[in-house]
Amino acid sequence: MITPAAIVAAASSAALVILGLALILTVWRVVAGPTLPDRILALDMLTGIAIGFIAVIAVKTGFSLYID
Repeated sequence: MITPAAIVAAASSAALVILGLALILTVWRVVAGPTLPDRILALDMLTGIAIGFIAVIAVKTGFSLYID
């Protein structure tokens, strides 16, 4: 039987992989964006991805100080 801790560990690992892929694609959009608004929107997206990383790491480690 799968324990809840194993489910959380697997889900948080998958979330970190997805966020990492999103980070790489967003950095590419910042570097190669065809227009300035594309680059600005990508920079804003980087902020959201960073918040996602902080939240997933807080859940994965159980260190609730990261969550406001």
